[in-house]
Amino acid sequence: MNSLFKHPNPHIAAPGLTIEPESDISPEQIVALARSASRAGLQLSDASRKQMLRSCAALDRLLENGEDIYGETTGFGPHVRYARGEAGSETHGRHLLEHLAAGAGETTPPEVVRATIALRTLTMARGYSAVRPEILEAYAKLLELEEYPAVPVLGSVGASGDLVPLAHIARAATGQGKFCAPATKANTSDADGEDSANKANDRFRLRAATDVLNEHGLEAIQPRAREALAMSNGVSYSAAWALFALCDAKRLLRRAEELTAMIYAALGASRSALDPMLHQARGHDHQSASAAHIREHLQAYARDTKSANDANNTKGAATDDRNPDRPLQEVYSLRCVPQIAGAARAQLAHAEQLLHAEINGVSDNPVIYYDESDQPRVAHGGNFFGQQIAFASDAINQATTQLGLLVERQIALLCNPAQNSGAPLLLAGTQGLDSGLAGAQLTATAVVAEMRLRCQSAATATIPTNGDNQDIVSMSTIAARSAREQNDRLATVLAILAIAIRQLAYLRESGQAPGDAILLPEWLATIAPLPHDRALQDDIARLSAVMPGED
Repeated sequence: MNSLFKHPNPHIAAPGLTIEPESDISPEQIVALARSASRAGLQLSDASRKQMLRSCAALDRLLENGEDIYGETTGFGPHVRYARGEAGSETHGRHLLEHLAAGAGETTPPEVVRATIALRTLTMARGYSAVRPEILEAYAKLLELEEYPAVPVLGSVGASGDLVPLAHIARAATGQGKFCAPATKANTSDADGEDSANKANDRFRLRAATDVLNEHGLEAIQPRAREALAMSNGVSYSAAWALFALCDAKRLLRRAEELTAMIYAALGASRSALDPMLHQARGHDHQSASAAHIREHLQAYARDTKSANDANNTKGAATDDRNPDRPLQEVYSLRCVPQIAGAARAQLAHAEQLLHAEINGVSDNPVIYYDESDQPRVAHGGNFFGQQIAFASDAINQATTQLGLLVERQIALLCNPAQNSGAPLLLAGTQGLDSGLAGAQLTATAVVAEMRLRCQSAATATIPTNGDNQDIVSMSTIAARSAREQNDRLATVLAILAIAIRQLAYLRESGQAPGDAILLPEWLATIAPLPHDRALQDDIARLSAVMPGED
């Protein structure tokens, strides 16, 4: 089976990363670190410190030689044409972070903020940004705190980097911004003496950064202009959202394949559609991997129905254990799952390739380095442009949306007596008195409709900005955040499908539907069946939460 879809290595479950100049970090490692309850963080190796100091020395030599350096000898953005009037480098850096501290919308989830800090640390630790080690050590300490910088979700177009969100993180480290703290720990009002801007979210309140840093004995950093630029330049925020979109989408895909296996087992659908040679003949490795994963689960959940088939089938049992009452070829939402899920696997594999390269590279401008003759050089360019992340995120979004459409059709199949082997309409306990999964199916339809709407390409939605300095942009932040949010919607639709499978098993166990029940996993068997109608919102929420979990 394709290694992309194997579970992360066990040692990643309690992460703590030591950064080397040539570190090769996986998306799963960043996600595990960001979600770690142990607050494990990052440590700079001696080699990284040495490389960073060498980069700082290169910058000093270039300035001594009279070299023009963006942000050091010039203004920022479209003001690059103007020489910097303020001699104080720290003042220039502070002004950069101040004007970027805009943004709007809700506060970014803590795991995304933590991943962003980790990714920004990794790129600056490569030794191309002329950033002192103490700046990154301060960032690493932020990962060990229960509090986290308050970052608005809106404000980046992913072109000159994620300037606005990264500036909020940088300002928190300088003692000028704000932190989110658990409501039980924070004061009852924010730093300005007003109610928190996030009144709808009672899990945290805002605190002044200076209070948080002082409480933990941390000194506020004073970045130079080049350092302030490196802290706010680059697409680490976009990448953080994209990594969660990727890693959770991989797990949700596996869950969709597992639930498909349950449907195959419950209905006695022909296993010919899962034949390894069928998929080998097509030639797509990810399609073969999807079929293999469904077969693996099918063996676990299928009960021995051969004797029942023999008793009821005068023509003899189907050679592939097919229920004789089922058609030779099922509808596409069963028969073509390996083709659909396999294509989704391929999309996610492509996205992972792009994102893996992204998080192990340098998304900064300018890049400062030594040439082959050990002379300092500066390259001004656009490594902060997030097009790769945007394309990867759109690919993830397409994959999860198509999976949502597939799962919605599987729900409809199980609710239809013409396709579910004679179970009641909408899997109702008592037809006429009960409506069964009618409300749940409506919910799935509404969620999938929203998934379709949110699947529009963001990677090609450029709008010029920044005084037309940024005359084409990537919209990587919007693409990545949209892809991540689609996972929640897909998890909801999968949860409703799981409830439908649970209800079909109950109806068979209670003699209200023909056929044998199937073995259910523990996470699904604990959901109460529906002898009669009841509210399902809480069950949907419970199952949605476990959908991305390891299976």
